[in-house]
Amino acid sequence: MDAPMKRPHENISTENRSSLDNKKSKSNSKGANNIDNFLNWCEHNNFSLISKVRVGTDGSCAQYGMMATEDIAMGECLFKIPRQHLLTPHTSSLDQTLKTELLCLESGSGWVPLLVSLMYEYTKPTSKWRPYFDLVPNFAELDLPMLWDESDRERLLQGTGVKQAVETDVTSLTKEFEELVLPFLRKHRDHFDDRCKDIEFYKQMVAFVMAYSFTEPSGQDYRLSQGDEPTVPTYPMMVPMADILNHISKNNAHLKFEKDALEMIAMKAIKKGDEVYNTYGELTNWHLLHMYGFSEPYPENIFDTVSHTLEIITKQTQTSLLVVEGILTEEEFYETLKVLAMDRAKFEEHREKEGWSDAEDEQEEDSMNFDEIPKLPNTWKELLKKSAECCLQKYNTSLEDDRKRLRDDQTSISAREKYSLYTAYGQKMLLQQLIECCS
Repeated sequence: MDAPMKRPHENISTENRSSLDNKKSKSNSKGANNIDNFLNWCEHNNFSLISKVRVGTDGSCAQYGMMATEDIAMGECLFKIPRQHLLTPHTSSLDQTLKTELLCLESGSGWVPLLVSLMYEYTKPTSKWRPYFDLVPNFAELDLPMLWDESDRERLLQGTGVKQAVETDVTSLTKEFEELVLPFLRKHRDHFDDRCKDIEFYKQMVAFVMAYSFTEPSGQDYRLSQGDEPTVPTYPMMVPMADILNHISKNNAHLKFEKDALEMIAMKAIKKGDEVYNTYGELTNWHLLHMYGFSEPYPENIFDTVSHTLEIITKQTQTSLLVVEGILTEEEFYETLKVLAMDRAKFEEHREKEGWSDAEDEQEEDSMNFDEIPKLPNTWKELLKKSAECCLQKYNTSLEDDRKRLRDDQTSISAREKYSLYTAYGQKMLLQQLIECCS
């Protein structure tokens, strides 16, 4: 966990590092007290933090992080978090009657039980998680696109896919709040602070869960109060200590879910003085910006992608025969491209045969990676090139504009501008690479 948001590692110049350190120093005193209180709370609750790491601000790429104070071997456990200290709908201090009723609320997101439990604990002065909440940034500092004003989303996110995802989120969370959360809060008004009835506060909690929560991996569902066999769905959970770690796609630690505790394990040797990084998954830059409020500079995010829609591709062929929804697999896209590149006579022949013959299937390669694209038929490459050029027109700025901004001093732009720039630039570079492969 860090403030204002989980962030990746960045190479920062000496001048910029000095500026960043000056900003940190303003809140170091309060932050140090909060860290000490939190670490004392962790020790009291048997979190088992090894002596080879230090939690704090010095050396971290963000306000808080975890640094190695000694060499750490691959496979070492950095800390354990007892399951009873995770914040979930099951561990919340809501009385059992309310908890049982809350767990019955069904929603599209599946987040309502955790969000209501989190609001209850966050607004409760005597919550057992108070030292944990004191490390959380002020919600005014949370900078997820969901909390931006519409003009900034339009200006900074056009073409990236983030704007549409945010609009879907806001519609869904508003519906859940009005239809599920608010009636529950009104029914149990004596148990909840008045802030909980404010949809803006609820949005901040949603942003908090998006940026800091963890979800049990598929196939694992250990329960504390439900016996050995799970009887209810797995919900997101807040995991104190684990969410202090910052993100990088080439991470050196990962969270392991065990029956009695969660363990942070070193995936590789970590040298003394290095930061310990978790990963939030194989996420593209637009997913990172959407859910966590940051992105990685090109080409650091090895999982980055760009959306290449069928709508744009079919416009290059004046084809309206195809209606496909969702994301296509590599094989599906290969077959779709093959059909779109056909002339009318070839398509009619293909339709009469009801698809490809087994012999054709065996002879064809279906790889669409950059190394294989130059080997595709020229008609296919021309179609891909034109559609990539069309995709580049979706953005508010050109690739050259972005390159210039990246060459300039970035200390003068806000964090949301910088991470939006990283996201759009990375996508444009992938499109440019596709164009070059097709030329």
